[in-house]
Amino acid sequence: MLDKMSDIQQDLHGEKVVNSDLIIIKYDGPSFDKNKMELPSFTKQIYSVEKLLKESIKQLSKNQKIKDEPQQPKLFIQLRKSSFETALLIIFSNSIMINILSDCIFSYLKYLATGILNKDYKREIENLTNNKTIRNSTRNIINPCIENEDKATIINGDVNFNNCNILLELDKGKRDNIYDKLDEIEESSPIEQFEQEMFGKILEIDAVKNEEQLSKSRLCFVVEGGNEPIEALFNADIKKEEIKKIIFERIKIKANVSYKGDDMIKILIKSYYLSQLKNLKEFIRNAPPKSTKTTQSKKTDRTIQKSEL
Repeated sequence: MLDKMSDIQQDLHGEKVVNSDLIIIKYDGPSFDKNKMELPSFTKQIYSVEKLLKESIKQLSKNQKIKDEPQQPKLFIQLRKSSFETALLIIFSNSIMINILSDCIFSYLKYLATGILNKDYKREIENLTNNKTIRNSTRNIINPCIENEDKATIINGDVNFNNCNILLELDKGKRDNIYDKLDEIEESSPIEQFEQEMFGKILEIDAVKNEEQLSKSRLCFVVEGGNEPIEALFNADIKKEEIKKIIFERIKIKANVSYKGDDMIKILIKSYYLSQLKNLKEFIRNAPPKSTKTTQSKKTDRTIQKSEL
């Protein structure tokens, strides 16, 4: 079945189209002797390649360069002997221009490594580089290369591993360029402020030995569902007795939240109240009848106020 999908056809405009694309990331060097890689690095690398592929598909779809919606293509890993490589096979529901996905990813990595921008994928590259998750995923893809002699090679081919072409070799120099470019993008991100409502807990950044030191400790807020403490301040003076009542408790806050790029860096709390999670019995007892239809307006995470600092 895969052989059939790999057949090259032509669309109405005479362009070559296929239903699949194959991207291979091959690792060579002392760190991969005997075709081994540490499991944590391999796991991060696999997930990171998947994220890069899916986000690239999303951007190509948004810019109407492929017909598939982001969730439609199927991703497969193909394993081969005698080398350490990750071969990702992508099967599309609709025909695509030959190599369009691998070309997009190659152009993104080439831009980071060399500064050369492929104008055919300008919008996709901008959106990929501005995405924190993709930046971290890019690091995870090249992080397994530890030694100076290591390299990661990006290869494109068909489902039978025929007509394989080396698109980009990421040696130490190019990997360093990628790290530097990603750091530069993050450093140059503007600081913006949004008003948000969110649930979470107030914690202490600094250890507190006794109650007298509580007012001197720095506080942070951990957003529900996350685990990263964000520096938190109150826009009005708050007594230590009040802090003691809410610390470690689940609260809902309304706050001005400062972002640097995608990173939340500071929270200025304007108002708050305790909001304990209900137990299952309370939830069932207070749940609306099944026949009652309720609608709730959706709010975006960053809506009410936006001002660049």
